[in-house]
Order: sequence, then C-alpha cells, then structure tokens
Amino acid sequence: ELAYLFRHALLRDAAYQLQLPGERARLHALALEAIEHALAPLGPAALDAAAEDLAHHARQAALGRGRDDMAAREADYLWRAARYLERAFNMDRAVQLYERLAGHDRVAGVRRAEALQAAGAALATAGRLSLAEPWLLRARQEADQCGAKNLAARCLCSLGLLLTQLGRSSEAQAALAAARPLVEASGEQELSWMLQHNESILLHHLGRNSEAEAGARRACAVATAVGQGKWRAAALVTAGVVCKHTGRLEEAEGYYRQALELSCQGRLPIQELSTRYNLFGLLVDCGRYDEATSEFSAIMKLCAETGARRMEGLAIGNFGILKARQGALDESRDLLLRSISLAREVGNRVGEAASLGNLGCNCNTEGRFGEAEQLLSAALEIHRQAQNRRFLGAHGAPRAVALLGLGRRAEAERQWNEALSIIRSLPDPLLLQAQIQDMREICRKYGLEPLPAEGG
Repeated sequence: ELAYLFRHALLRDAAYQLQLPGERARLHALALEAIEHALAPLGPAALDAAAEDLAHHARQAALGRGRDDMAAREADYLWRAARYLERAFNMDRAVQLYERLAGHDRVAGVRRAEALQAAGAALATAGRLSLAEPWLLRARQEADQCGAKNLAARCLCSLGLLLTQLGRSSEAQAALAAARPLVEASGEQELSWMLQHNESILLHHLGRNSEAEAGARRACAVATAVGQGKWRAAALVTAGVVCKHTGRLEEAEGYYRQALELSCQGRLPIQELSTRYNLFGLLVDCGRYDEATSEFSAIMKLCAETGARRMEGLAIGNFGILKARQGALDESRDLLLRSISLAREVGNRVGEAASLGNLGCNCNTEGRFGEAEQLLSAALEIHRQAQNRRFLGAHGAPRAVALLGLGRRAEAERQWNEALSIIRSLPDPLLLQAQIQDMREICRKYGLEPLPAEGG
C-alpha cells in the first residue's frame, strides 16, 4: 500500500510539473473559485479556516497572464489566514504569514504596518517578549512614515506594556509618554483604554500604587462605558493586583472573581489564564493550598492550549513557592529552576529575577547563606535595572538575613533598613509582616541575633 501511495504521489507531481505555467495558473484560479463557491454559503468562518489554502491558489493563479487581481486576493487571504491561526493560538505560523504579507508586492503603507504590528502583538500574547519587540518597532516606524497616527499610537501603547514586562521601565515610560498626545488626538476609546491600562501596570511596577489603582479604575470605566468585557476583565485584574500588593486580599479576590466570570463568559482563554494566574498567587499567599493547586492545574491546561510560555514559567515559579511553604524544598528548587529556564527562554527578566530571589529565600530557610546571598544579589541587580520597587523590598529583606547568617551584621542592617523602607512606601503591610516573621524564624532556627523589626 505504501509503495502504491508513493508511486501515486510521484506521478501526480510529475503531471503537475509537466503542465505549462499558464495552464497551471488557470487551474489554480479555477480551484480558488470552486472552493470559494463551495464555502461562501457557510459564512466567513468557513473561508477563514481555508484562507491559507486559498492564498496559495491565488498566489499560483497570479503567475498567469492577465490575473493581476489574484495578487490582491492572495494578500487578503494571507491576512485572514494569519488572524485565524492567531485565534487558534498557532502563533508561529501566524507570524510567518504576517511576515509574508508585510513583504508582499501589493502591500504597503498602513497595510504593511498593520501586518507588522499584528505579528508583534501575536508574539507578545504568546509571552515571547524579546521576539515581539523588533516587530512592534518596525510597525511603529512604518506607521510614522505613512502618517497612520492611530496605528502608531497602538504600537507605542503595546511597546509600553512590553517594555514594562521586559523590565525596561524608563523606555516604557518614554513609549507611553509618546503615545499620549496621539491617543488624545484620536478620540478612539480602545486606544484610551490601552493607554490608561498599560500606564497603570507600569506605575504598579514602579511602586506608585495609588496612581496605578486610579489608572486601573479609569481603564475599567472606559471598558464598562463601551461594553467591552475583555478590556474590563483585564482592568479588573490590574486593580486586583494593586489591592493584593497593598494588603487588601479580600478586595483583590473580588476583582479576580469578577474578571474570571467575564473571561469565561466571553470565552477569552488568554484573559482567563492571566486571571487564574493572579488568583492562584493570592490563594498561595492566603495559605489556601488545595484551592491554589486546583488553579495551578487549570493554568497548566490553558498554557498547553494557548502556548503561553511566559505565563507557564511564572505559574511554575509560584507553584515552587507553594511547595516551599509546604516544606517540600527539593521539589520547590526543581520548580524554581524550571521557572528560571522558561523566563530566560522568552526574555522575561522580571520573572527570572523573581524566581532567582525566591530560590535564594529557600536557601536561607536551609541555612545555606552563601548561596542565598549570591542568588538574592543577582535578583536584586535585575530588580534595580527594572526599577521594580516591590521586589527590591521583597528580596532585599531576605538578602539582609543571608548577610546576617554570614556574620556581616553591619551590611545586613543597612540592607534590612533599605528593604523595609521600600516596603512601607508601597505600602504593603502584609509583605512587611511576612518579612519580619521570616527573619525571626530563621534567626531562631540558626541562633542569630534578630534584626530590629522596625528597621531604620
């Protein structure tokens, strides 16, 4: 049977190659018309599913004389095929088609910029941050050149969020500042929402939580006014994160539950994943480990479905924290090392630093103060570059404990005072309480004189 199939394929290919180019182009045009005719009654979704094949037939048909219209139809179907693949979370293939579209002879100006921007957005959605950046930069340049101000604003807003996630806060601030006048001039609600929301994420990253919460509420109001459940869910999660990191866990959970309901109702798997990830972290912090483990399983399933490698790494890191709190330090170490590997794979420096620091905290618990100090110092260096104030406090305090364990008390006190000052400025009373409690437990366990709870 295999020999028959092989001979059949060989003969079919030979017959195809022996056809004259003009005849071959005519047959492809016929195939295109036949498929369109068959699928058109089934609606746009059916044509979207077949769009990549239709683009191929249009491309081959365009090689015939007098069929210049086929090149334009190829471009249209490339766009539809890429969007369809993106919705199916086949991001690699979607980006390949966006790239073909951007380089197409019949595509220029705004259409090319849209293709470049869509490729960058698809990669960012998949959590492949370092790969997404050059696409968005090219899209912004193309949009500027052709005078597409609204598209340029969208690119800048996307870059602002991406650069925040990459830990490059100063560049993120510059991108969002450049976007603001374009957004205000556009009058577009979606751009207004993007700017408000992405600014609030950056402000939270910088430890400016009052401003971040106000921005998240404004973004939520815009989403509610236009009836956009997807936008509202994202803004609710951001508001919840700020509440969690200022000690208001019950309020944060309320925001997350609202966002989860909207995400499930709207069948928004990427937003559902983000929401479940943040809810998972809250449940870990509350010591509700059975519920947290259930959420972790749901997150891993969504990561597999969507290919969200960045979120997978972050969730595995948080599961490592859960295991550490349950006393399973070997398992926690393996999970945190896996999280670091995934963070480096996708260029997530913020996530890498978080897991490095948490691994250092585990080493403190085990009395391995030298290794703890090295890991925490590496994490803090990235946090400083990223201007991530919360983590400067959250990992600065355990580094002080490591220094204490190494007998470097004067350094330990300076680091401790600096860390507690940052945490109080956020303010995050629960984080402050946890750091003091952890310090006292490790000092009691290893016979160290505790650091002053009040700090400097």
